[in-house]
Amino acid sequence: STLLPGLVGVLAANIAQGARRARIFEYGRVFARGDDGDAYRQPLRVGGLAFGAAAPEQWGSATRAVDFYDIKADLAALLPQRRLETPRLLHPALHPGRSAQVLIDGVAAGFIGELHPRAVRHFELPAPAIVFEVDATALQAASVPRAQPAARTPVVRRELATGGDE
Repeated sequence: STLLPGLVGVLAANIAQGARRARIFEYGRVFARGDDGDAYRQPLRVGGLAFGAAAPEQWGSATRAVDFYDIKADLAALLPQRRLETPRLLHPALHPGRSAQVLIDGVAAGFIGELHPRAVRHFELPAPAIVFEVDATALQAASVPRAQPAARTPVVRRELATGGDE
């Protein structure tokens, strides 16, 4: 019913191999109960997980852990010209106070948040991971900008010519 177990399993395997920072993504089908309650459907979902430092280690800036807002910004980058909202949501796999529903143009499309502390302990992770899962068709419905012809004359940034006495 979700891509999360596979994502967290891959993270745990990477940490066992010495990884301190990871970004993991998966695209696949999940099982979901249909609208009629009896039938099942298999929608395509996109899931992601971020763990460790927000940016690669570098001498010019302090290291900070990845957080909810980093992943929300990544989702927003996937949805140019669309409205992304993240109202509070209680999800059993996510931390109760650090999880949200993903709404794209006002339509429920998935969830985002920090892994539940029980899952962090169960998988023996040294720190919580931030995860998301959204409906792939909602991501694919993005409008593509139309090309505009280039201007025939270059843009004037500064007028250098003077016309007479000033």
